[in-house]
Amino acid sequence: MILGPLLCVIYINDLPNCPSFIIPRMYADDTHITYAGSDLHPIQSSLSHDLEKLSKWLVSNKLTLNATKTEFILMGSRQRLSTLSDTLELSINKVPVEQVSPAKSLQWSKCQ
Repeated sequence: MILGPLLCVIYINDLPNCPSFIIPRMYADDTHITYAGSDLHPIQSSLSHDLEKLSKWLVSNKLTLNATKTEFILMGSRQRLSTLSDTLELSINKVPVEQVSPAKSLQWSKCQ
């Protein structure tokens, strides 16, 4: 039995209980968070709130975030995205999170 992966799972097992609004999905050493909304202002507020909570969770668990791999994407129809008048600006510990268009994901389905 390999003890490393088991210890990692036990160590981060409570991460999904941390945020209030977002849904974390974890796969190996990768975590994706999702949030659905139709208005940028509540999206900005909810994501900022939960990113702050996640940041505190990381510090309290002596973990660090790889800021170079942290990014976000807005999803929606081209028509809907083209009507957005504001931009979404997210940061973690006052470090801006980059918005990207295409994104690669190793997670294909939700693990049960």
